[in-house]
Amino acid sequence: MESLNKIKTKAILNNVPIMQDAGILFCQDFIRSHHVVNILEIGTAVGYWSMTMALLDPKIKITTIEFSHARYLEAMANVRSFGLEKQIDCVWMDAKDYKTNKTFDLIFLDGPKAQQLNYFNRFINNLSACGTILVDNIDFHGHVANRNQLRLRKNLRHMVEKIAYFQNIVENNPDYITHKYDVGDGILLIWRKYPESIDCDMITKGDSI
Repeated sequence: MESLNKIKTKAILNNVPIMQDAGILFCQDFIRSHHVVNILEIGTAVGYWSMTMALLDPKIKITTIEFSHARYLEAMANVRSFGLEKQIDCVWMDAKDYKTNKTFDLIFLDGPKAQQLNYFNRFINNLSACGTILVDNIDFHGHVANRNQLRLRKNLRHMVEKIAYFQNIVENNPDYITHKYDVGDGILLIWRKYPESIDCDMITKGDSI
């Protein structure tokens, strides 16, 4: 059985995007402190993120969607090697075509960055009461904040502008509460704004994880 560290190292060598260590630790702390059980992940890659989260607690259940067939197969092999098939359900599909009636405590958006707004709109109704949407790479290597000062390739600039547009849309929508953390490559947390009769405790305060 490969260790998680070997899976991470192999992914990095093969240029497979995986979350930075600081981001992984942030997510683990968040899942523990908020008693997250049901998770939807958009962008499986090789299964590294979902495996590190599933190993926190056997009660955690993760549905993870991956478009690339090669990465899906590798993720499946990794999940099986750790005996996590009962916790992690890998789905080979374009996330825009995925439909479910399930609700999730946490939705992790880590698929194609230019599609974040589309995925957000598609899956917001699958977020449970007081649930959280977590978006990785919101800084995208510092390009988002500095996009007007940088000379970027056309396709890269297009993606960076899409990330900035998505962030602006959700941060200025009165129906949501957001909080950005300067962790890893930037993490954005998003919650629905509920009436005071629904007590989400510190989840909607945005001042701590």
